[in-house]
Amino acid sequence: MINYSIVDFNKDIETLANRVGKVGYKAVYGVPRGGIYVAQALAHLTGLELIDSLFPSKEILVVDDLIDSGRTREKYLDFAFACLHVKPHSKIDGIVYHVDVVDDWINYWWENNGIEQTTIEDNVARLLESIGENPLRTGLVDTPKRVAKMYKEFFCGYDPERKPNLTVFPNGEDGVFYNEMLRDEGYFFSFCEHHILPFFGQYYYGYIPDKLILGASKIGRIIDYYSGRLQIAERLVNQVVSEIEETVHPLGQLLIMNGRHLCKEMRGLKKWNSPFEAIAVRGCFAENRNGCKDEFMSRISNR
Repeated sequence: MINYSIVDFNKDIETLANRVGKVGYKAVYGVPRGGIYVAQALAHLTGLELIDSLFPSKEILVVDDLIDSGRTREKYLDFAFACLHVKPHSKIDGIVYHVDVVDDWINYWWENNGIEQTTIEDNVARLLESIGENPLRTGLVDTPKRVAKMYKEFFCGYDPERKPNLTVFPNGEDGVFYNEMLRDEGYFFSFCEHHILPFFGQYYYGYIPDKLILGASKIGRIIDYYSGRLQIAERLVNQVVSEIEETVHPLGQLLIMNGRHLCKEMRGLKKWNSPFEAIAVRGCFAENRNGCKDEFMSRISNR
């Protein structure tokens, strides 16, 4: 079986368009189901009119994805015909343009028949085409592959195997029981789930340990993991503190994430450099016990 991707399709449709040319034809008609997408792409490349109903004319080119037995071709013998593939045993009559002879079962990506899902590369190529680009031009030919690799890096939060283990240590095992605030800060990058645009900035985290101390690098790692999903800031801060709560059981914790949201800056409101802030507060910080929340906020404001 051949799993025919959109990358394969984009290469072949250009070949088919060159073979058809514009001489003698004014319109293309796609055979229902199999030929619809091929006809749309062919019309786009050749500039021919895309029509949805047939009438007798030598200026109409009928389009399908495949000639197999030839029975579909027989229904349109009064018209010139174009397709991507023919089988070696196909019965071909009249004028037929095609790209290749294939002696195998072909699973076209647009059929979505459950045999195999399209890849990220296929979908990126289709997206490029839908905005009016040519995925095969020199600057874009490797873009789908690069985007697929980039997405695996960006969206690590969907892969359970990439979830960091939160290393903890018994509080006081070295003879010192620590019951003051521990803090961490750094940067984060995530993507808004509404438009898949980045939001990014700085985080400030503090907690007061009870029986366990969290490994110093793990706060940043767990923030990176949950940031590696399509997110909203309100959910993100709560997922991070909930994860730490379940593992470390601190007396209290506070996480502030603030930064820029490109949904506001690049589109819609278009307010450049307009910061957002999301906060999650738990335990003694929520109660401001012994002024711990005030102390945390004071330390941030003095940096």
